[in-house]
Amino acid sequence: MEAGPLCEEPLHGVAILVEEIHVNSDLVSSTDTLGPTSGQAISVVKDLCRDAFLASGPRIMEAMMRLEIEATMDSLASLHSVLSKRRGRVVIESLREGSSIFSVVALLPMTESFGFTES
Repeated sequence: MEAGPLCEEPLHGVAILVEEIHVNSDLVSSTDTLGPTSGQAISVVKDLCRDAFLASGPRIMEAMMRLEIEATMDSLASLHSVLSKRRGRVVIESLREGSSIFSVVALLPMTESFGFTES
């Protein structure tokens, strides 16, 4: 499949295994083994794969950017505020030993990253 079932999006990590195909021998001529039914079979298999994807509850995933930020205790509240306004979430937050600097690992949607440095 060249495109996904929702909005013609690229598919990644998908494999389709066709285990068995039955063709009515009356429809295939003896001189042309592929015959006119080959195009029909490909079309049917393509439609079946599309229907199988739709039946499995597909979803479009948003690209996320992993951020590693260092912040002082004073700016930590502002950092959380900016991340929450941009639909980001903190994954790991830890205080560096012997200092007052926090190391924060966060995930931020790529669409929300534009202008992030000004915030």
